[in-house]
Amino acid sequence: MTTDQAVTAEDLDKLRHMLGVDSRKSQRQWGYRNYYASSKGDEPAMRRLQSAGFVRQGRQYEDSFYFHATEEGCKAVGLNAKQIKRAMED
Repeated sequence: MTTDQAVTAEDLDKLRHMLGVDSRKSQRQWGYRNYYASSKGDEPAMRRLQSAGFVRQGRQYEDSFYFHATEEGCKAVGLNAKQIKRAMED
């Protein structure tokens, strides 16, 4: 399933969560993880992010998949080079 719909603000929130980007945490921690265990309800958002090149699909998780941010996805949510490197090592 693919979509040509634009990425929404809510989609970017999922991408931030995937990468541990949280205003309540120190920015030094951002990028400490790089995965999102999606559910069927999340699939449209994940597919929009995938179409934009911000995530890639990983292994199956229950009735859906894990998704992982790409370098472009990391940049889209404001990670710096060190944070991107950490996220890509996950």
